[in-house]
Amino acid sequence: MPHHVDHYGVPIVRVPPAVTGRALEDILELAPKEGAARFEFYESNIANKLGLGKAIRYALDVGMDSIETTVVALAQDLYQRLLRHNPKIRVHHPPASGIVTFYIPGMPSRELKAKLDSANFETSLVPATSTPLDSSQTQVPDMVRVSLSYTNTKQDSDDLCHALVETIVSATAQES
Repeated sequence: MPHHVDHYGVPIVRVPPAVTGRALEDILELAPKEGAARFEFYESNIANKLGLGKAIRYALDVGMDSIETTVVALAQDLYQRLLRHNPKIRVHHPPASGIVTFYIPGMPSRELKAKLDSANFETSLVPATSTPLDSSQTQVPDMVRVSLSYTNTKQDSDDLCHALVETIVSATAQES
């Protein structure tokens, strides 16, 4: 049982008539949720906070300099691979961090993102309207964004490039 009872993680099944002199936990009939959900609070998700604390400790153990070096190297490597891999892929701005953005002319980025998501790649859509000053100067459409992490590997980049080539080949075949 959690150290604090909350109506979200441990719903109250039945409230007996008023009883004084006993702890609330002793008189209420409770139905704790299964698994970690029993530790969640209605207004504050303790499980997420504990997970964040663990992630911070892990990152500090790895070292911030090491993380930065790894992420920037992976992003630069992916950027170069995308430039070399297929002339249809347009990569936007050399990466200064772990973010790589790109698009494929003639293919809506929302559709490209959906295809990559279905292949288990975590991507996001960058609407041209989200960067109006840059978009007005560069005239680029919506783009797909990959945010690399120190947990990514060069194999992940290989897999992404392979998925992009498959997407381009499939789209080209459908046009024919």
